[in-house]
Amino acid sequence: MVRIKQNQGFTLIELMITVVILGIFAAIAVPSFTSFVNNNRLQSVSNELASLLLYARSSAAQNNTAHIVCLSGDTWTVKRASLCSSTNDIRSMTSPSNITITASASLMPIIFNPNGTTATTTNPRLIICNGTDAASGYTLTVKTTGQIRVWNKGKTDLGAALTSCTPS
Repeated sequence: MVRIKQNQGFTLIELMITVVILGIFAAIAVPSFTSFVNNNRLQSVSNELASLLLYARSSAAQNNTAHIVCLSGDTWTVKRASLCSSTNDIRSMTSPSNITITASASLMPIIFNPNGTTATTTNPRLIICNGTDAASGYTLTVKTTGQIRVWNKGKTDLGAALTSCTPS
């Protein structure tokens, strides 16, 4: 009895169709994935900055001494002092090159008193953006009571849409 050999595997046409379909899915998924990564990076930096400020506040209260949060270039530093020229750095954070963190010049540096309140008479407001894209940016506020809050993506502390990456 003669056995007929069965084909096993893919034909060239089937393989080409599969590669084309995978290419279409990749073309659709890559831009969405890039946007997803950028949004997560921005949210991560916002949370890290809030964590740095919370650390400065709690450390000031715990050690019963003033702590200052200074900005130098892209590096935020917590110092155990009341002057940014001090060399008592205890924690720092550098923001990625594509992320911009802006604060009103009059509100920097942020000084936390030994009781956890801030030494400023106005509430410092920071805006964290990916480049100049305010719609996906985050607003971070520090109340004079020491409360630190990151607001919803694309929103100001007043609930309005964030229209600029520069604080007013």
